[in-house]
Amino acid sequence: MEAENISLYIRGGNIEMTCAIDVALAQFESTDPFIQRALQAMVPLLEGTEASERLANSQLYVVDYRDAPPDILKGRFYTDNCAALLEEQAILVNEAYLLETEAAMRSFGLAGKLYAIPYLRSDEDLFGLVDRIQPDPRRYVNRLRLLDHLPGREEADSEAVDSLAILLMFLIGHELGHLNQNQDQRAFGAFIDPEAPLETHVGSSLVKLARHVRELNRLGCTLPVFREVIDESSEIGLNVKNWCEKLSDSQLNYQHWYLDESNADDHAAVLLQQVLDRMVATNPFRADHLLACIVNALFATALYYWQRDLMIFLCKLGCNKLTNVMDLALIMARQHENYIHAADLFGEVHRFTLLRAILTMDALLHARGAYSEPIDKPVRRIEPVNELPELDRNIARECLLREQLLCIHVDTAVKIAYSCLASGWMLESGKAREQIHYMVFESIQQSVGRLKELM
Repeated sequence: MEAENISLYIRGGNIEMTCAIDVALAQFESTDPFIQRALQAMVPLLEGTEASERLANSQLYVVDYRDAPPDILKGRFYTDNCAALLEEQAILVNEAYLLETEAAMRSFGLAGKLYAIPYLRSDEDLFGLVDRIQPDPRRYVNRLRLLDHLPGREEADSEAVDSLAILLMFLIGHELGHLNQNQDQRAFGAFIDPEAPLETHVGSSLVKLARHVRELNRLGCTLPVFREVIDESSEIGLNVKNWCEKLSDSQLNYQHWYLDESNADDHAAVLLQQVLDRMVATNPFRADHLLACIVNALFATALYYWQRDLMIFLCKLGCNKLTNVMDLALIMARQHENYIHAADLFGEVHRFTLLRAILTMDALLHARGAYSEPIDKPVRRIEPVNELPELDRNIARECLLREQLLCIHVDTAVKIAYSCLASGWMLESGKAREQIHYMVFESIQQSVGRLKELM
């Protein structure tokens, strides 16, 4: 099939092509050859799944917005990453987001094994990768694509296609989840906007972060020092409770949106699991390869976008060049208000980046038999589950290492979220003038070191 026809093929031909969205976006559809190959690779994987029927009655647009006029860039048909439009039954994917994501995936994938990834040696290396990719993802990813043709990398190209194809499936599955729930204009991600003002309202920040803290605590992501933060009988906990009652409408909205996004993530995981279950019955090696591809992709994108958001956030606080977590600790200690601003790192709608990846990876690995129990809940399975062959040991080890590293490295996000609730109480009680809140954060090399001790 010709690359330029792939989007039309996915739309299935069942939708009137004269609708407003097609008139607006058809001329801006992506022609990037590698993205087209990934879409082509995704189509046969979807065949026979629940999602394929729904997608055939929807419209998928991978859009290159570079030449789009202002009315599109400011309107309903624009997304920073991915979005679902209910009235049009359409899914939008921003080509620039895919290119940046592909650049991150390829960068982490060059080394193969986790402990050989150079960007995990230090915070400086990890922030440096963001610094190199973010200014011009298109140029950077094109340079990385050229490496596929070097001697000794005969399988690199096909693996990169598979990785982007199955990540696309996850993104599209998420947006199909929104369409199934009759939800409009829901985006896959909510990354920090460099131009948007920082959150300054103490109550609003506490209400947003309280939802994240409750889930982190439920999943066991906490520290003994933070027990008072989640205890509603304590001064800190009571302050959070009072704000949740004062801003009850906002709290209910956040909870409702959060549940919608969590359900959409579950829908995407179900789709991936159906594809893997269908594949393992006929080609276990291929199924395990695709499992490794999605784990690697989720690991790379989660770590990259968390680091990118952290860098943007700290630049907004006045730190133009962040190099390590020591900088982060010093900047956050300058004033308690910085922890109030940090609500922007978590967003109003989604689970934050690292946790979303951890839960999806964990559910898929549990379904494949790598764990006896999932962290949260088992993924729903559509296909009959027969006895599975043993997961390849090398694949299992690398997948488990990636999930466990994210579980360890979530330490910084946990400390920021809980500290926000404590800082809100300090500011309102007047104790902020008496105390400096200095929190020690963990560097990526420290997280890797802890992982080596555990595994």
